[in-house]
Amino acid sequence: MPYKSHIWCSHPCHDEVSSDGKKRCSKIGQKPSHPKGKRSINEQLAIYINSHTESILNGTFTKLSEDDYLCETCFTKEENLFMNDEETNMDTDDCEESLNYNNLHDDSGFQQWSPMDDDDHVEHEDIKLKLNQVFHLVNVKKIDDFRNTKQISNAIDVTYFKLREWSNTIMPSSLHDEKPEIFNSLNVSIDDAVSILNHLRELFSSSDSNEQKRLLTMLPPHWARDRMANWFGGSEHQARHSVDLRTAGGIFSKPEDRRGNKSLDEQIELALHNFYTSDEVSRETSYKKQVGWNHQLTNNLND
Repeated sequence: MPYKSHIWCSHPCHDEVSSDGKKRCSKIGQKPSHPKGKRSINEQLAIYINSHTESILNGTFTKLSEDDYLCETCFTKEENLFMNDEETNMDTDDCEESLNYNNLHDDSGFQQWSPMDDDDHVEHEDIKLKLNQVFHLVNVKKIDDFRNTKQISNAIDVTYFKLREWSNTIMPSSLHDEKPEIFNSLNVSIDDAVSILNHLRELFSSSDSNEQKRLLTMLPPHWARDRMANWFGGSEHQARHSVDLRTAGGIFSKPEDRRGNKSLDEQIELALHNFYTSDEVSRETSYKKQVGWNHQLTNNLND
């Protein structure tokens, strides 16, 4: 089988060295602990990571660049930090805008440059307007303060469920979702669900082959084997076995051991152990063959 190269997560946190001199993550072995790269980063995110990561600033780690890959966990974490800093900068810009406006109307006669002419600010205002137009269309409350990220996230989730409800109405009857509200009843946001699914992928990568086959059985039945394998990062061989498992025993059913003789039941194994370690059987007797027979044990084996 040809060697399959891996795209590893480029974030410096995985190459940190512990107090005993060992790296935090390893890329070698059958089950490497270093996560794989799943999401490519753009130039802005790469510059942001380089600007606040200590190991990059002190020169012990190479700077990240555009199109480098991060694992889902690192990507989500850095993207959230980046967005929070952007919102903080927006608040600062609003304060400067107010200050510059006052200076323009001050009697001192000095004229200051206004951030209203900045292209980024105009783009942000346009996005806010479009979002509120979408919210109005689906009867969701308009957002006045876009610094409230939780309110934005909730409004987007409600919009998604409303669109899902509408699309479910026009879909063919064979493709109707009988319970389109089930996701909302789980009391998690879409962002929370994405985070949970990413951690589920990490669980798959750290599990053995049998557990990976069990996890594959949870994927939708209409998915093809190649899609199942690609979503978890497994093989089509595992996907084919998981389909057989799900058909025979349902979701999360355990694979059957087909290596030949099956292992004994625990009670029978214990009875055999007690029989051959008993003093009545194993003790030495003079002028007599060392043979004993336990009729009760024989009946248990025949059953």
